[in-house]
Amino acid sequence: GTTDITWFLYSALIFYLIIRVVRDYNPILVVTFCVISCVILNQIEFPVFMDVGFINIADNFYYFIFFFLADQLNIHEKNISVLSGNKRVIIFSLICFFVTMYLNFYWNVYKTNPINLFFVLFSISLFVYIFSRFINKESSIFNHFGTNSLVYFLTHFSFLCLFVKCMQVNQLSLESHFIMALLLISAFFGPYLI
Repeated sequence: GTTDITWFLYSALIFYLIIRVVRDYNPILVVTFCVISCVILNQIEFPVFMDVGFINIADNFYYFIFFFLADQLNIHEKNISVLSGNKRVIIFSLICFFVTMYLNFYWNVYKTNPINLFFVLFSISLFVYIFSRFINKESSIFNHFGTNSLVYFLTHFSFLCLFVKCMQVNQLSLESHFIMALLLISAFFGPYLI
């Protein structure tokens, strides 16, 4: 269904509504509450109608921690790209990244398991460092996609539905599907690039 692809939007809407209420609470209490809720809610079997496929209710508490901590960085005017330039931070972040990979690939720890939280949080600065040093240039196409990421996120689902419907309705050759895909992509994304 639609929620399979747009779960992030539903979660972000809820996060934006909640953040104003919890913003003034002690960050340690908010994070602790979210971790405990994530652990407890992962043990409960919810009815099928509450399942959106990619995410469950417990996962929302896990993702809210990232949203909340990013909000806290913003409130306290901390620039993570400046903080991530420190060599010790980079080394620690790299270690956390490898621990996260190890947990996921060798221990088969689910991505929103609270065991991952510490390592994932501290590995973010590695990617911020890489992006800010090597990719984030004024003329970079990444700036365009970063600035318009929500537009692309919102519109890719309708493009996907339209493309799949065209392929199902028209029993055309593979070459025709490729040409139709190129036309749809240019018609759909062209206005964003101009």
